[in-house]
Amino acid sequence: MALIPLNGLDLPNIGQAAELDEPRPQTSRTWRVDWRANTIRGAMVEGREAIEQAIYMILQTQRFGFRIYSWDYGFEMDQLLGRSEAILHSECQRLVTEALTADDRIKAVEDFKIHQTARRSAEIEFTAVTSGGDIFVKTEVTV
Repeated sequence: MALIPLNGLDLPNIGQAAELDEPRPQTSRTWRVDWRANTIRGAMVEGREAIEQAIYMILQTQRFGFRIYSWDYGFEMDQLLGRSEAILHSECQRLVTEALTADDRIKAVEDFKIHQTARRSAEIEFTAVTSGGDIFVKTEVTV
């Protein structure tokens, strides 16, 4: 009697080369978020619209703040608290780029601009170079 069931399995012998399947790219299909009602609707989105939604979600999620997300997900906005405006400008660009390029669909962040709108909030603009094309983003982040 074997320790594992061998029914239907074609296992290689020791020393025999094993064939590995190429990893398939992960789909970007996801549920549509209705930002006005703060709900998830029954329709699915994919492609460019899913990437736009992912960008917004990443920027609104505190990195390391929720156990449901991996440590690669989210924006470290808490690192900007109490910083001078000069540091805010330089660090914000680095942190946004780091947060977004963790998603393999986002290749780069270009044309970054930041305008501090209040003591703890800033409006950021940039172009995300993605697998679905360039996406212009203009949003406000709370720091």
